Amino acid sequence: MNTFNFPNCHFRFRRMTSVAFVLGALIILAFASDSFAQRRGSVFENMDNKPKPTPGQPNSNPNMRPGVTPNGAPNRQQQNAEPDEFAPQVVTMTVKDEGIQLVATWFPPIVEDEKKKKKKPASSVAQNEIDEEPGKSTAPFILVHDWTRNRSDMLALALFLQSKGHGVIVPDLRGHGESRRVAGTTKLLDHTKFRKREEASAVADIDQCKRFLQEKNNEGIVNIDLLNIVAVGDSSHLAVAWAIADWSWEPVAGIKQGKDVKSMILFSPSKKFAGSMLRKLVKEPLISGKLATPLPLLVVWGGQSDVDKDCGDFVELLRKHRPEAPEGDDLASRWMNQNLFDLKAPTAMSGVELAGSPNAKQIWAFANDFVSQKVLTFKDQFPWQIRGADAVLKAREAQD
Repeated sequence: MNTFNFPNCHFRFRRMTSVAFVLGALIILAFASDSFAQRRGSVFENMDNKPKPTPGQPNSNPNMRPGVTPNGAPNRQQQNAEPDEFAPQVVTMTVKDEGIQLVATWFPPIVEDEKKKKKKPASSVAQNEIDEEPGKSTAPFILVHDWTRNRSDMLALALFLQSKGHGVIVPDLRGHGESRRVAGTTKLLDHTKFRKREEASAVADIDQCKRFLQEKNNEGIVNIDLLNIVAVGDSSHLAVAWAIADWSWEPVAGIKQGKDVKSMILFSPSKKFAGSMLRKLVKEPLISGKLATPLPLLVVWGGQSDVDKDCGDFVELLRKHRPEAPEGDDLASRWMNQNLFDLKAPTAMSGVELAGSPNAKQIWAFANDFVSQKVLTFKDQFPWQIRGADAVLKAREAQD
């Protein structure tokens, strides 16, 4: 397998056998995507010299919007400042059947008002304008932090995705950050005391985030059928397990229940977690691609990281059934024909150090291009619709 470098990153496209073809592919990448062309220097410049964030403590995000604290809440010291209509919102959700109070930060999508040529939040759109609003083609994201950490790790990435027109929800998983309370009790959850079964149950937290996004879907703010999930480290197991479950739901009485997640991005997926082995999850047709159309997947990992040493084997295992673009294909053809991409960074960094650092914007840009090409290119195949049995029945009654 040959690789080629783009500002110190290894974007692995196989079967590039000649130096001339490598240089040609590099030129194509530089000019075909402004995400690459507009960014100079190394993705990882000076990152190895930065102090690593302490587990469970908020990151200091230089890219954080003024007036917003590291956990995504409004900064009370700047409440007299000019209001930011795109500011993140801290929301609390109750996990169904468990009563766990899940705290998350919601980044409303920023859409273009064609009439006024001005950006505005999709949430400001009048209900009677929904049918004509771009929110119906807006992709939502769920960003899942690594186990033992909290949502502050993912806020800089969430802001970047919001700036690209996406709606993003970033939860603290149960027992982490601010998601420690259970309704009706004084019990405080602590992830360090969880057994494997309790760790695995955090899949329900992702499902609760989808319920939140489904409400935003019914408001015409996003299209839940264009859903994407990003996960880091151990939480990759939760994301993969949840995606498999989401695709197992069949329509009931003509009402769509699942099959909403359209892509996954995994940063430094771990080999095992909570009794789950990544090799076993890979055997699922949705992930392996064996006898099925696989879910588009991007894997990002540190090529010199001891923590990420198994990621290469994971990618090679996936390639067993995932079709690759034929030799000689240009970038556009590769986007069309490949469903598995991996971004191997020449660094010892791993996980949150790759996903959460504002210095890794080129990684974020590649991830955004991945979703644009593998999901949004086909958005016409997934038209917006009211979701949820109650909402659908109410809409049908209104039509009658």
